[in-house]
Amino acid sequence: MFNLLKNKLFLLTLITQIVFISGLPFRDTALALSEEEVMQKLSIITVFTIANEQGELLLAQGENQKNVALLYISQQEAQKATQQLKQSNPQGNFQVLPVSLANIYQMVKQRNGQENTPLLDLIPVKKQVDAAMTLLRQQNQSVNEFAGVPLFYVTYQQEQQEVFLTAKNGEQSVIPLYLEKETLQNEIEKVRQQQPDIASTFQIRVMPLENLIGLYEKENNEAVRKMIVVPSQETLDFLRQLQQQQR
Repeated sequence: MFNLLKNKLFLLTLITQIVFISGLPFRDTALALSEEEVMQKLSIITVFTIANEQGELLLAQGENQKNVALLYISQQEAQKATQQLKQSNPQGNFQVLPVSLANIYQMVKQRNGQENTPLLDLIPVKKQVDAAMTLLRQQNQSVNEFAGVPLFYVTYQQEQQEVFLTAKNGEQSVIPLYLEKETLQNEIEKVRQQQPDIASTFQIRVMPLENLIGLYEKENNEAVRKMIVVPSQETLDFLRQLQQQQR
């Protein structure tokens, strides 16, 4: 069952180009992220929602009649859900809207404590969930499911210490986390050709996007401050097409 949340949704995205450079230890103290900095981090992440023709977000009703905002990582999956909704509600005029996760986050923050504040349900791509579970099992972890949206990243050994592989984004040093494992693997192959000694110790790791948001909010850690999410190729292609249509 769906109802409307009368908040308009706005698109805010950042397409990032990265070049791998060096490592960063897991533990390194710094100031925690402010709410504004969390918003900047989340503005990179585009999710896809179902809305009416006025751009008002549709909320599903979950357990205990709680309102739930369905946020699809895949535009194609959101389109499929919209088609199913149209079949069951032929009079409805529904559409898929791309929106920055920062806008959703801000909306929920502003409504925090209010009655009927919606819960967020980030809906992952099944292919990437399967890839995450396979990866964890290959690393001898016993898993029956992966809760959340997988983010893939690289660590390697430096002076007998496991460190994050960092990259250059303009003038900034960042730790890229990928929504698609295959995109990360392509980048790893490029590094292997340039720095085979370092690449031989690479390990692909995975964490849920939901955990990353929690780290942004709570952790006093330089590594967390450097973490950014790299959009999926599907999302980048969709946004480029959208930009061309708007010209």
